Order: sequence, then C-alpha cells, then structure tokens
Amino acid sequence: MADQFEEFRTSFFDECDEHLEKLTENLGLLATTGGTDETIHTVFRAVHSIKGGAAAFGMDALVTFCHDFETALETFRSTGAAMNPDQVSVFIRAADTLSDIKGHAQNGDNTFEGRWVGSLEALKSIAAQTSKTQMHDSTESSPDPSGPITPSHTVAAQDSNPDQTAVVFRPKPEFFEFLHEPVRFFRRLNDDHSAQIVAHLDTLPDWNAFSPTQPIAEWTISLPSSDAENTVRDLLEFCDDYVVLAPLPENPVAATPTPKPAPQANEEKAPTQTVGTKPPTTIRVDLEKIDRLVNLIGELVINNSVLTELIQDKDMSQDQDLLTGLEHFQQLTRDIQESVMTVRSQPIKSLFLRLARSARETAQDLNKPINFSFSGEQTDLDANTVSRLTDPLIHLIRNAVDHGIECAEDRRHAGKDPTGRIQIKAAHVSGRVNISITDDGSGIDHDRILGIARKRGLVGDTEVLTNAQIRQLIFKPGFSTSAEVSDISGRGVGLNIVEQEILELGGHIDIQTSEAGTTFSISLPLTLAVLEGMVVKTEDNIIVLPLESISETLTISSDRVKRLDKGNDAILLRQEVIPIVRAAEILGYGDGRSELSDQVALIITNTDGKRIAVTVDEIIDQRQVVVKPLTKDLNCMPYISSATIMGDGKIALILDP
Repeated sequence: MADQFEEFRTSFFDECDEHLEKLTENLGLLATTGGTDETIHTVFRAVHSIKGGAAAFGMDALVTFCHDFETALETFRSTGAAMNPDQVSVFIRAADTLSDIKGHAQNGDNTFEGRWVGSLEALKSIAAQTSKTQMHDSTESSPDPSGPITPSHTVAAQDSNPDQTAVVFRPKPEFFEFLHEPVRFFRRLNDDHSAQIVAHLDTLPDWNAFSPTQPIAEWTISLPSSDAENTVRDLLEFCDDYVVLAPLPENPVAATPTPKPAPQANEEKAPTQTVGTKPPTTIRVDLEKIDRLVNLIGELVINNSVLTELIQDKDMSQDQDLLTGLEHFQQLTRDIQESVMTVRSQPIKSLFLRLARSARETAQDLNKPINFSFSGEQTDLDANTVSRLTDPLIHLIRNAVDHGIECAEDRRHAGKDPTGRIQIKAAHVSGRVNISITDDGSGIDHDRILGIARKRGLVGDTEVLTNAQIRQLIFKPGFSTSAEVSDISGRGVGLNIVEQEILELGGHIDIQTSEAGTTFSISLPLTLAVLEGMVVKTEDNIIVLPLESISETLTISSDRVKRLDKGNDAILLRQEVIPIVRAAEILGYGDGRSELSDQVALIITNTDGKRIAVTVDEIIDQRQVVVKPLTKDLNCMPYISSATIMGDGKIALILDP
C-alpha cells in the first residue's frame, strides 16, 4: 500500500507541473494580450485541479492557497470582467507562490510559510473588492450558465421555527465536469444534519431548447439551522464554486411551472469536436524505459556498422541483393532512431515558462521594470538536455536582469524606455537547437572587463586581447563585475558553470554585444545519443567529426597552400584565406608536419563564424555513430567531445569542432 500511495503522490506532482505550466502560460497571455474568457477559465481549472488533488493528500497549505486563488478568479470568471494590469500582476505572483508551496509539499512540508502571506492577502483583497457585486449578481441577475434561481415550483412556507431554513441548490456545468455527484453530497447532508431534500424536475425545457451541457435539475434543501446556505457551503468544501445557492423567500408563492430559458449566445459554450476526429491519447512512461530503448537503438546502430564492415571485408560488395537489403536495414534503423528520439524529446516551452518566472522574481528583487518575451517555445529538445539546461539558462536570465538591463532612471537619461526588454528565442537550425537570450541594455564594456580581469590576475598586464577574447573572460572562474556578493551575483562562478555545462552537453556559447544590448547565443545538438558522422583516418587512427559542422571537403593541392607567419599554413579557397589545423598534430598522433599535398581538408565553421581547414589522410565513410560520453578523468582532453564504438569493436574519438 505504501508503494501504491507513493506512486499516486508522484503522479499528482507530475500533474501539478502540467497545471502550473498551463497556469503560467495563460496568465502570461492575460498580461500581454488580455486573453479571452477561455483564458480565465483555463487558469481557474488549473488551480482547481491542483486543489482537488492536494485535498486528497492532506496538503493543507496548498489547499488553502488554491481556495483563495479560486475565489479571486471567480470574480472575473463569472462576470466576464477584464483584469487591470495590477490585478494580473497579483495573479502572476500568486502563481509563483503556488509553485513554491507545491515544491515544499513535494518535500513533505505542508505548513504555510510567512513569506507567502503577502500573496494570499493580495488575492483576498481582489475577492473582497467585488464580493458585494458578485453576491448581488448571483441572487438577482446572475450571468451564470445555469440561469438565476427563481423557484417555479410550489414550496410550503417555511416553518415558523426560526432555526428551520431552506436553500435552493442548482449545480453549474462544472460541477459535473469535475465528476462531483449530488447524491453523495445529499447523503452526507442527511446523515450530518437530518436534511429534507426535494428534487424538482418540473422545469424541463422543451426538447428543441434542451442543451446537453447545461444542468436542468435543482433541489430544495431544508435544514434545522438558522443559516442553511452557509451550512451547505461548508459541506461543499472544494466544489462550492460550482453550484448556485440562494435562500428561499420567506413567503414563497405558488407559480406556474415555466420552462427554463435556453442558453443565450453570450454564455459559455461547451467545447466542440469535429466529427470523425479524436483527441490525442497520451500515456506516462518512465524516462528510464525510454533511455533503455535509446541504448538498444544504439546497439542496433553499432550492429549496422558491424554488418557493413563484414560485407566489405568479405568482398561481397558485388552482391546487389545483399547491398539492397543492407540499405533497407540502414534506413529502417535510421527511422527507428529518429522516432525514438522524438519520443524522448519535449518542447522547450516548460523551461521558457520557468525562465519567465525567474526574470520576474529577479526584476522585483532589483526593482527594475522588465518586459520578458519568448518565441519558439514549441522547439523540441532531448528531455535530459532540457533538464540540464535549466540552471544555466536561469543564470543567464538573472545575469541579463542584473548586469544587462540598466535601472529605470539611467534608461530615461539615455533616452530609452524605462522598462527593459529581455527576449529568448529557440529554433532548429541545421540539425541543432539554437537558443538566444537578448537584452536591450547598454552592452558589454570591454575596457571595464579587461581592467577587472587584470586586477584579478586573469590576464597579464601587457597581454593584448581582441574584443571577442575579452568577452570570453566573463566565463573565467573567479571573474565578476559585482563589487559585493549578493543573492544574485558576485561570487564569480556562475557564468563559468554555465559554459562548462553547455560544453558538456556538446554545445557552445557565444556573445554578441553593442550599445543596443547583448545577446548570448547557445547551440546544442538535438540529442546526445546518436549523430551523423564523417569517419576519417589520420596517421592510421580513426576519428569522427560531426557531419553538420562540415561545410565542404576538398583534396589539397600544393598551389592552394599558403605559408603564414610563425610557420603556420593556410588554404586559399575562393579568395578566402582559411587557416589549416592538422588533426594528427592536435591529437598527438605525430608531428603532423608531413606534406599537405594530396591530404583531405574538412572545412569547418567555428562558433564565431570563422572557418578552419582540418586536414586528415583520407575519408573512410559517412555514417551514424553512437555517442559514448567520456569519463570524468578523460573529460579534460582538448578537442575531444566524446567517443564511439566502430563496427570492428575499436573505439574512435569524436572531434569537437
């Protein structure tokens, strides 16, 4: 039973994350575009779903906060009133608080912390501002889809006993949408309060006015209590927002049954579904199972290489049927691998929503008005990569708010909008995922960076650096432009960790800056499991280069080689001078000073847009290879990102472009 309980609990928190993502996304729409009625309904459903699950697990702090969150939202949901910017800000902060409370509950702490009180009081203030109007609407001219309560049936006058009161109970559509049952509730009322409950079905509408999405039944509940309405509300607990309650008048009169009005055009409509279509069906799968499937695909790729080499070694390359079968097998392997990678990937949207929250929190801490936006949130990335990318991107966002964006007063003096802008984008480019974080601050001061680096001993006093090299200094351990250590910055480790994490993910990071702002650009592989590689040989050693990094290949002729200063060589290609890097030399396979003529040059584009020519002895093949990460002891090897197993069982290093 304990294992089953923990399984349900884990599932609840997984669902919480999904609801919080919807909540944050739709509150963002309210802040930027004003949203629609459905936007508020979606926000309300997300909060309610969290509350219902939290109640089942006894998470009191979460339940209490969600209940007041719902109460404040109900004002806008039931009346269709628009939120002003201050109210939207209250709900956005409340969503952040809700996420915090959820995190504490997940760690076993269900107490309500004092730092959450401010957000709770702000929600109560919104609810209190319009509570009288809401009560007036619900009893006289309620816009609720169920229609106002005007009892059309004959009800006996209430007993003269002042402690005996009655209330009319009518469910809203949401009452049934969230699977609440009136009968179960009535049984509890009867057991606890000896209630008398009468159902009234004499107001059934005409068949042509009948709507299957609108409740048509209502009940009269009589209780030995002076306040039947509040007694009923107390027992409803978490679904009181989904019913309309109104006390009966003291002297009700008999009335002729009249049909209920048909739903009006401006009422909330049930979602429609196109005939012949079905919503997508999803299941939850443990990531470990997908990882095992990925590993098996890797073994399949390796076996594919083994078969290919066996056919070459056995001199069976003339067997056309065999080659055709092998080609089909290779294509099938590729299709399976791509399908599995799709299952393993997820949109980067959830990460972007976390970044938006981090930007808001940092801006509030620093008292800087910030407008945060993002695009490309549906870009897919490996789930493990998304997880490991979270902390580096959060640090870059906080860095942009702290160091990139000036304070409002300085921006005014510079003729800028006092509200700073930070934008994050993601897109698939040439088999990789590119992510950029851009701020509209004053840019990086190269002289100041260089001065701080020299003061901290990171650069020699006489050393001359280009602006690109100066910008890379901010990734050095111990570098910081903050004079004091704070909760946000000052320790000189953040950006160094950012760079290291991105490098370990097989990516790279670059910086562009000007007086109009700064952009951090990150490029990452779609997956760390399998890549398209160019298999080459140098000094009898096999190495692999990522195919997507190679723009072209050519055989070097002596008339193309140009000798530069300090003994370095370059290739002249279409009036462009491209420096030569000998693969054998940088990998320690030899001095690499053999004649360049008749060697093969692989033209690679660096992160800064410059091109280099990596020379090897020959190109062996182009194939998919399984990426095997290096151990920590070998992870410091320069120019090497990982390794792979070839078809003959030997290990080949994968070059880092």
